[in-house]
Amino acid sequence: MTAKTRSDIRRKLRILNHAKETGNVSKTCRYFGIGREKHYVDKEIVIEAIPRLHTRGDKMHGKAWISEGDYSITRIEWTSDSVENMDALEIEAEFLKARPEIKCFVEFKHRIKDIRFPNKYSLIEAYYHNKRKLYNRTEITVRYKDYQFFTVSTEVKG
Repeated sequence: MTAKTRSDIRRKLRILNHAKETGNVSKTCRYFGIGREKHYVDKEIVIEAIPRLHTRGDKMHGKAWISEGDYSITRIEWTSDSVENMDALEIEAEFLKARPEIKCFVEFKHRIKDIRFPNKYSLIEAYYHNKRKLYNRTEITVRYKDYQFFTVSTEVKG
């Protein structure tokens, strides 16, 4: 285990302990300067999916967050280089003397009868110059809520 990994683990433990002591997640997030979505309640495993080098065709790849409790997927995030038409974005970025970055992810936080459903899909097209963010060109967020279900009953006569 590297020193960086140990440092990250210690920081995460300090965050969790502070939230437990104060009983206030919002206050903890403000104190540590993190976004609320970064404060995970469930323990999660992050798996990185990378296509094999000899695989043909464009394959989406990135990371998946999996709950340790029930092994359900809680988040999927795709990497910039696996996004379709990235070549066109890189040409535009070259004109701006910047580097494009696409963030595309979906979260599965809604749970109904132990089945997870998406609650949020986001796509962000950003441009960076020397590690400094220039601007977000596109930002789309779709929030899913109020899932409605119905049942269909059938009768067999014969």
